[in-house]
Amino acid sequence: MQQSNTIKQLALVLSVDTNHSPSTPKTIVLLASYIEVFFLFLFMEIESVRCECCGLMEDCTQAYISEVKSNFDNKWLCGLCSEAVREEVSRRKMNTIDEAVRAHMSFCGKFKDNPAVLVAEGMRQMLRRRSGDLTSSASKKVGRSNSTKLY
Repeated sequence: MQQSNTIKQLALVLSVDTNHSPSTPKTIVLLASYIEVFFLFLFMEIESVRCECCGLMEDCTQAYISEVKSNFDNKWLCGLCSEAVREEVSRRKMNTIDEAVRAHMSFCGKFKDNPAVLVAEGMRQMLRRRSGDLTSSASKKVGRSNSTKLY
């Protein structure tokens, strides 16, 4: 999208109005900057990559993809998943990045089929963290039949 806009803007600059001299310094600088941007987009290798945790697709440069993979055991993680992994390590729940990546991938793997469940589980965990109840487990979950009593 940006590349086509740049090409259109470059074409506008090249079709300078006949009332203005195309050799004015402002026009030359503008033309040079558009040409520079055009070639940056032309030679920038952008590819789609899928997060290995949640499955989100992003368009990134090869350099950025390589940088992210080098930080996470040669796995591509989207921004949200990479922050979740870093948070786990910073809270000292996990000893290494590799351990945190595997744990987060396991967590995301449970909910890939149904994104609504992923959002609900994420909200549940966030609320547990805010309330200070980090020890809640699946065994403490209250089922519907236990939560509604008829008197």
